[in-house]
Amino acid sequence: MDLNRRTLFGAAGMAGAAIAVSPAQAAVSGGMLSGREFGLEPNAARNQSAPLQRAVDEASRRGGYLLLEPGLYIASGISISSPLCLTGVPGQTRLVQTSSEPVISVRGTSGVRLDGLVLDGQLRPQPGALIE
Repeated sequence: MDLNRRTLFGAAGMAGAAIAVSPAQAAVSGGMLSGREFGLEPNAARNQSAPLQRAVDEASRRGGYLLLEPGLYIASGISISSPLCLTGVPGQTRLVQTSSEPVISVRGTSGVRLDGLVLDGQLRPQPGALIE
């Protein structure tokens, strides 16, 4: 896919997101990935931790931009260990915690940006941090 200003902002517009990434940054970094490319489905009634972890790992490997569409994603235990910009649609992309593990853990790296995400602990079985 040839990444240019039109394709980058067109993709962001389709998801209703305002992305704070310049086309040049995304092109140099390997582009922005969509969670759908990894089987993530907004509002699915199942745990999506495994496909979300695969998406995070691949986005980090390619330069660090992952877009999640609006909707609810049930997930916990997502580990981020490389620079990454994980972006959703403000107020509309929800990561719902399913266990006492944090939804997202950031370890051994800097340059992680979480943008436009709601972290929700409503399904956790016991109190626990949402992000670590």
